[in-house]
Amino acid sequence: MAAPTKYQDLERESLGIVKPDCKGLQVDLFVLKTWLKVHLGVDAERGATMVEYVLILALIAILVIGIVALLGSQVSSKFSQASSGIAGG
Repeated sequence: MAAPTKYQDLERESLGIVKPDCKGLQVDLFVLKTWLKVHLGVDAERGATMVEYVLILALIAILVIGIVALLGSQVSSKFSQASSGIAGG
């Protein structure tokens, strides 16, 4: 890999990626992390939080319980018919 040119070194220094007092191309990770947060919006709150997931899970559980309560006897009789059909023949 070729050594960076003087222009590339100056460009990196102006972006705050390389410490000007360091020899070579040592990256200041704190500055890089801060730059990435600002430019990529890493700190922006995205997606669902744990509370939202719990609420969704609770709603799904209530739905399933309601459906089983309404259709439970019908499903049970269908399974009974199927099992007697398999056993009988």
